This record gives sequence, C-alpha cells and structure tokens, in this order.
Amino acid sequence: MSPGFRVVGSGAAVIAAMVVGRLITDHLPVEADHSPFYREVAVGETARLDYTDLTAYSVKAADFIDGSDITLARGTFLVVDVRARGHHDSGILPFVSVVDAHGRTYDPTDRGSSCDTSIRAWPGVTTYARFCFDVPPEELEGMHLQLGRGGKLLQDSQRRDEVADVDLRISASDARELAGARIMLKGKTSDDIEKPSEEELPPPSGAPEEAS
Repeated sequence: MSPGFRVVGSGAAVIAAMVVGRLITDHLPVEADHSPFYREVAVGETARLDYTDLTAYSVKAADFIDGSDITLARGTFLVVDVRARGHHDSGILPFVSVVDAHGRTYDPTDRGSSCDTSIRAWPGVTTYARFCFDVPPEELEGMHLQLGRGGKLLQDSQRRDEVADVDLRISASDARELAGARIMLKGKTSDDIEKPSEEELPPPSGAPEEAS
C-alpha cells in the first residue's frame, strides 16, 4: 500500500467522522432551561411579578388551629399572612410552599378552617390569605416562602414563569422563639386576617407616589 493511499484514506475517515458527528448533534434533543424565574424579596417587601404583586407581611407560629375541630400540629405551624394585588387576567395562585435550608418543601395544611391553600389575585383588588405549614421546629431557621401560578400536580407548571421567593428572615433565635410558642390560632373568616395599614406596606405597582 502506497503512502499516498494511506493519507487519502485517513482524510476520508476524518471527513466521515465529522459527518456522523454533525448528524448526531442535529438529531439529539438539546436540554433547555425551563427553571422558574425567582423574584427574591424579604418578609415585608413586595415581589412585583408580571401577573401580581405579593407581600408576605407577618410570620408567627402556633401549636393548635381552632376551626370546626381543634387541629394539633405534628411539629409547629408556621403561619404566614400574605397580601396580593393582581394585574391583567390574574386569578387563583395555587402554588404555595415553604422551603427549608436543606431544600425540602412543605405544602400549606388544609386541616382546620383557619388557613388557606391558595390566594386570589384579582386585577386592581387587594386580597389577603393566611397560610399554615406544619414543619419540624428544628427546620424553621432560614425558611423561604414561595408563591406563584401553576399547580402541585404538574412538575413543570412553573416552567420559565415568575415565582416569588420570600426570605422569612427567621434567625436561630427567632426559630427557638417560634418553636417554643404555645399558641392556638383562632378560626377565621375571610375578613378575620390581621391586615396592616396601607402605610405599613410598600404600595402596589402602578400606585401614585406621594409628593415630598
């Protein structure tokens, strides 16, 4: 076999490999990032999402929920009050959970009548909800609240959508105080949630600012 033949053969092999590689690249699926867009705020601050403004303004703990029946927490009820004001065609926001420092998530309890499992966010209307999460008391420190559109059953229901991520600002000393609470949360109607005055919360987006 002549040296010239070996060179030509090697070149043909390289070209064939390139063609095969191109075919594989063209036909393999490309992994796209469909993660939610997290809008990070702290408790008392407003997360301004495209579809609603959300503010978590109160954090407390309870051992019992007094509703039609008295409900005892397995751990500690972390109770978070939230204000919402929708934009455009907003409706019910069913995606609500808290996340601990290890990434574990906890859904709001539907036991008793004192707590909500979603919040309504109607255009131009301010609404309120109270969420109760039965969490291990040792995991209270560093917890975040997450709220958004989508549902619990669809894993990708928040794909590339905005989600409010609220740092509840629970320090180690706060966690000890919350875990040691011996409080019964009274039953409520939709008007019984303690609401702050408008001066105590950031204004909703689009609200006129007062002249200084």
